[in-house]
Amino acid sequence: MSNMALKKPFCEIDASHNKIESFVNEAGFVLNESISYGEGGMVTLRSNEFRNFPDFTKLGIPDISLLGKLLSFGFDLREAKWTCDSKMVPLLQLGKEIIEKVWRDYMDVKCYCPKRLRGKSIPFMVKENKLDEFTSTMKGEDGCPHFCTCVYHPVSNITTVECTHNMLHMPYEMPEKGLLDIDFSQTSISVLEHRPYVNRIYHIDLNHTQITEIPRNFTADLNSNYFSHIDLSNTDNFLGISTNFKMLDHCSVHFGNKIISCNCESIWIQDWIGATSCQWNSSLTCRTNKGLFPLADLSSSLGCEEENTLYRILSITFSCFLVLISVTIGTVYLYRYELLILLKRHKKPDDINWDRFKFDAYISLNENNTQLQSWILKQFLPDLRSAGYKIYCPLINAVTREFC
Repeated sequence: MSNMALKKPFCEIDASHNKIESFVNEAGFVLNESISYGEGGMVTLRSNEFRNFPDFTKLGIPDISLLGKLLSFGFDLREAKWTCDSKMVPLLQLGKEIIEKVWRDYMDVKCYCPKRLRGKSIPFMVKENKLDEFTSTMKGEDGCPHFCTCVYHPVSNITTVECTHNMLHMPYEMPEKGLLDIDFSQTSISVLEHRPYVNRIYHIDLNHTQITEIPRNFTADLNSNYFSHIDLSNTDNFLGISTNFKMLDHCSVHFGNKIISCNCESIWIQDWIGATSCQWNSSLTCRTNKGLFPLADLSSSLGCEEENTLYRILSITFSCFLVLISVTIGTVYLYRYELLILLKRHKKPDDINWDRFKFDAYISLNENNTQLQSWILKQFLPDLRSAGYKIYCPLINAVTREFC
């Protein structure tokens, strides 16, 4: 790399018609953002044996957006067996505007692999917005499960995963790149299990599988910001639609033509599916203890309206009762001391044998307070005595042992 990134102007570096397979950086070149390299020159690498697009980070260029600013010379990379995959996309996206406005013959680099792109011009594919055809097939070391084919689409940032009929269980891992478009159709999978990649599922196809239900933890793991569609058509063993489907937009679920088990508790499905029209139609028929009915006729066919009316009345009555109980308990707790006084005030006195009491009242006072003593002896005690009360007063009774 250091042999081409010259700091001084040059006309041409010609290494064409050789057997060069890759770019290397044995000298440890690192791109200097403060320097402009090679004004106006041309690096001719035509007719070599390049196959894979280089990893610029290994060539000392950590940010490919700097290439156009710092390298002012051109590269002729034609007539090589280039693999057009996702590695090319970041650079092509950055150069799209230039490719659309400027044309040079040396830009006409063509794909050799994969076969479906062989002979196609890379610049013309960029102009036609076909960058999503630059995909990468992922292998086991990339997280692709056995019995599956994994392809990463960099433009949409989606990895498609197609699995064969040999699969019995959901794989434990998936490629970590992007969202997941998973095709489990015609496999022997019967249970959707919790997996760490479920929150990255964009689309999942369960056609012709043995799936009987969608567990609550599976729908809870789906990320509503990414999840788009689940295909359950032609799943003959599917038993019914549980309430955990409420977590999903009904337009994201394709049931196809299906018979499901229903009762009056399934009325919510009518409202859920009938909310809006979707791009595909799902025809659901209910199997009940009274026979088969279209989902739309479930309520009237089973008399669910009467049951629902009675249920509403009972629910409202019970709710009102709970509210009343709650208000009563709250009031009693808030005014508990006041209520206790009222209860004691209105409580009927028990039959008491008053003969066993010598005094009606006891007067306690500060004996050092002469003014208080004078008032009690001269006014308070005489008033009580005239009213007929027997009073025990420490000032008098402790000495005379007589009643006041």
